Amino acid sequence: MKIFVVRHGLSKGNIDKSEYFKNPDHAIELAEHGETDAREAAEKIHLLIEGFKDEEYPQSNVEYFNIIHSTYKRATQTANIIQDRLNEYENYSVQTMIPSPLCIEREWGSLRDIVETKLKTNEHFNFYYRPLSGESFCDVYKRAAIFQQWLLNTSKYENNIVVAHGEFNKVYLMHLLNWDVSEFDKWRNARNGEVFLIQDGKLSNLTPLSRSKYF
Repeated sequence: MKIFVVRHGLSKGNIDKSEYFKNPDHAIELAEHGETDAREAAEKIHLLIEGFKDEEYPQSNVEYFNIIHSTYKRATQTANIIQDRLNEYENYSVQTMIPSPLCIEREWGSLRDIVETKLKTNEHFNFYYRPLSGESFCDVYKRAAIFQQWLLNTSKYENNIVVAHGEFNKVYLMHLLNWDVSEFDKWRNARNGEVFLIQDGKLSNLTPLSRSKYF
């Protein structure tokens, strides 16, 4: 099974943090450039798939895709653009589009107010800290583990694309790659539209991680 882990494209909230105080998190939409991010993510997936093909894997084989996406609007929009772009390629077919609340972004709760008032410290972003009315990374890990088990139990396809969010994706990679907490802390969140490929429990060297600025 191949799992392509994709962060949604650039959102209006990524550009202007005040969006999170004007609208509920789930309703934040893609910015114009976010649509470009989504198309580029689809093109990256296409290049990765084509890289697996050789003489023993005929070019005429049809590639089928299962796309699972966060129910938040920016992730749904990104997934729809990826679907449309992949279906434009010859012998590519997106078979299923499944919205899942299991892969929504980490709930920040009062943490957004702490960040806005510039009172944040590194402790507010440690793995176990749970902001009031929000989630810790540890809480999100539980969702990610349930999500992965559901995916393994239900997907009929070799190619599975998960379109979600920066913090969720980092925790999901932690689960997929068996990181401990110290390893989790070493890596930064994905950029908007960034793709990571996991196959047979390993991260492809074609989609490397980047170190956190704190390490």
